[in-house]
Amino acid sequence: MSVPPNWSFLKPKTIQQLTVEERWRSEETYVTRGAYMYCTMGTHEDVLNLTQDHGVYVNGQPLMTVKDCVVASSEHVTGNVEFDVPGNKVDGNIYSFGFCRSLFHPQKVAEILGTPLGQPGGPPVADSSYIYDIDPETETLLPGQKKIYPCVPKFDLIEHLTGIPAGEPVWSNGSPNVKIQGVPALTTSSCLFCRWGGAIKFLTNGMDPAPYELLPGGVK
Repeated sequence: MSVPPNWSFLKPKTIQQLTVEERWRSEETYVTRGAYMYCTMGTHEDVLNLTQDHGVYVNGQPLMTVKDCVVASSEHVTGNVEFDVPGNKVDGNIYSFGFCRSLFHPQKVAEILGTPLGQPGGPPVADSSYIYDIDPETETLLPGQKKIYPCVPKFDLIEHLTGIPAGEPVWSNGSPNVKIQGVPALTTSSCLFCRWGGAIKFLTNGMDPAPYELLPGGVK
C-alpha cells in the first residue's frame, strides 16, 4: 500500500506546540465536544464526538464527562490472528487515530512472528491493510520500511493484562470539583490508556477555534 499524503501525519512539533506552548495549557480547562485528541502510538489526530448530550454547556459547547470514551463500531476479524478494523460509522465518542505504531498491535505481532492471516488449516491470506511509516518531520520513509496497521482503540488495558474484569472504561484525571449527572467532568489533564500501549491525550479543549494545522489541508 502507498504512504498517505505526508501532510496527513501528525507532526511532533505540532503536538509540542498545542500541548506545551499554547496559552490555554498553562491551566487545566474543561473539555467539550469537538476537542482534538492524539494517541502516543497513532499517526493521526481524532475529534472527540458526543453521542449523548449531558445538558451542560460552556460557550455554547456541550461539556463531556469521564465516561465519554466509547469507541465507534469496528469489524472483528477472526482466524489465525484476531484483530479489529475500523468500521464505517462514527457511532461512538472516539473513532481511530489512523495507524498504530505499537509493537503489541496484533497484526504487528503476527508480522513479527510470521503468522499468516486466514483460518486455521486454511490457505494463508496476505495482509494488505498496512502502510509504511514515515518520519512526519522529514516526510521520508523510515529505515527498513516499517509497516504499521489500522488503529482501533481498546480501552481495557488493566483487564487485558490481569484477566480481572475492570468494568466500564473511564478517562483518568476527571474534575475533582465539577460533576455532571454525578460523573466527573472531562478536563484537559484527562487521559486514556489503550491495550496496545498508547496514551490518548488532548491537543485542544474543544472551546477554542480549531488550529489551522488540524483543519483539512492545513500543514501539520
